[in-house]
Order: sequence, then structure tokens, then C-alpha cells
Amino acid sequence: MRNTFDIDETVHLLCVHFKVPKERVLSSYPYRGYGVFLSRKHTPCSNAEIGKYFGGLTYSEVTKIRTRLRERMTGDEGPRGEIRNLEEKLSRVSSRAQAQ
Repeated sequence: MRNTFDIDETVHLLCVHFKVPKERVLSSYPYRGYGVFLSRKHTPCSNAEIGKYFGGLTYSEVTKIRTRLRERMTGDEGPRGEIRNLEEKLSRVSSRAQAQ
């Protein structure tokens, strides 16, 4: 079963994890890429909805951001490990929410 979150929860997690303000997550590399990637993977939102949330990106820009991050993840442990770490944190958030 795939856990789902909303984009706000994903962005909040990024803010806490990287210790940066929401505005930076929504607009700056690499935070926005991580946010777009996780939002598409773990929320029911469409590319258009994610793009709107992240400052008016088009659906194709969302796709391009995800594709580039996936490509980086295949050749670089840094982003791959970061995504794994963030997904583990999302999983813990989900477990706590289900327990309540």
C-alpha cells in the first residue's frame, strides 16, 4: 500500500530536514527538485497541481525536474541517499498519524 501525503506535509518535512524556510524549498535548487519528486511520488496531485504549488511551474517543467533528479540519482549516491532518507522520514510521519 502506498502512503499518501499532501504537498504541505512534504514541503514542511523538507523545511525541517534542511533547516530552510518554505520560500527556499519552493524556489531553490536542490530543495524544489526534492519537493517536486516527493510530491509526485507520494501525493495524489497531478503535475499541474504540483507545478502551481511550486510557483507556477508548467506540468512539463514538473516532469523535467523529476526526470533530471531521477537521472542524477542513478549516477550519484548523494541525491539517492537524500531521497531515501526523506522517504524514511515521511514513512515515520505516516506511521505516527495512523497510530493516532
